[in-house]
Amino acid sequence: MTPLETHEKAQVFALLTDLAERGGTLVAETLQAFGAPASAGPTIRLLATSTDPVTPRDLARRLDRDPSTATLVADRLQEAGLVARELHPSDGRKRVLVLTERGQDLWTAMRDGLHAAAFLDCLSPTERATLIELLSKMSRAARDAGGPFEARPAGR
Repeated sequence: MTPLETHEKAQVFALLTDLAERGGTLVAETLQAFGAPASAGPTIRLLATSTDPVTPRDLARRLDRDPSTATLVADRLQEAGLVARELHPSDGRKRVLVLTERGQDLWTAMRDGLHAAAFLDCLSPTERATLIELLSKMSRAARDAGGPFEARPAGR
């Protein structure tokens, strides 16, 4: 890898980290206001946007977490009144996680807060689509590598 490539990669990671920290701060403040654990953001997003019922096992798989960790987060969210466990719509032996009305309010506050932050407003719709495409490509590559920062031989 050339020094220029090394510099460019470092610059990409620095910019991504900065944006993630800014968005993460906003999400963390919203979670705190609702009495939710700081780690609950991905769970709230998944439950709010999933079109399929989500069991605790599904939650662990889809968030790439240990099942016991996913269950612990679900327990804490339930204690905070943000998530409820209900019977699965097609398999009464299973329980699914659903957002309560308060959980929906949290999701709305998180989503609206990120929209109000306006850091994507400087991009045109075409630029946002390109950004989504590029970030998705990077995310798939990280996942395919077996971890977010697993080293690959040069040229792969």
